[in-house]
Parts: sequence; C-alpha cells; structure tokens
Amino acid sequence: MKEIIRVEDVATRETRGGNLRYVLRDDQHREYTTFRTQIGEEARSLAGRQAEIEFHEEHRGDYTNVYLDAIEPVDAGDAGELAGGGAAAPVAIRQAAWQVAAALAPWLPKGDVLARDDAEAFERLRALVDRIADDIRYGGRS
Repeated sequence: MKEIIRVEDVATRETRGGNLRYVLRDDQHREYTTFRTQIGEEARSLAGRQAEIEFHEEHRGDYTNVYLDAIEPVDAGDAGELAGGGAAAPVAIRQAAWQVAAALAPWLPKGDVLARDDAEAFERLRALVDRIADDIRYGGRS
C-alpha cells in the first residue's frame, strides 16, 4: 500500500539477534518497521516532513506487523498532485475517509467491522479507512 504521511520520528532498536530495527512513527501514531538500513536512514532524514511511503502488513497470530518497504520525500507540489490539494490535503483525505467509513459501517456485513473488542474493531475500521483514502487519493487506482 502507498500513503503520504508526516514522519514524526524514527527510533532504532537492537533485536535479540543483534540486528538493527528502525521504527518510524507518523503523526497519526502509527508505526512502520524496517530492517533495511538504507530505508531506515532515509526515514530518519525525513523526520518532521511529509513522505510517501510504501508498506505491507503481515498478520501473525493476534498481532499485525506493518513493514516499511520504501520512503520518498514529498514536496508541496507532489502532495498537491497526489492528493488533489495543498500540503494539508492528506489530512483532509483521511478525515473524509473516516467520515465515509463511519457512514458505511452500519451497512457492512457484521464480520467486516464488528469484533470481539474495541481495539480489534478499530483496527478493522482503520483498514477500511486506509482503502477508502487510497481510492480518494489515487482515484481508485491504488
């Protein structure tokens, strides 16, 4: 998946096996992990700026790991082209996506959004919001 985010910070942590893990946190408090030094250092250099990221999710038991596959800086012109507006447009897209998801939730099959607990329901709804935001941002070509 691709998304435009604002990079808040990038932390490094050493794994038990001695590898270096980079954890990017965006302005929505979502975390993306990479073990690739080049991607991690590029992410670190973009702290406080907007970036276009490419990532994928892996589900392992009760956990979902989000892995950062690529990151590129986004200047104001690029953000406008991708999102149809200025630098604030990605935030507006996410807000619109949440509104659409909230409006659609009552009509979705119960298993699509409802879950055993609030955290799981939120994660399922957020996945729907991500898909809607991609459709808005890329005109259904995500």
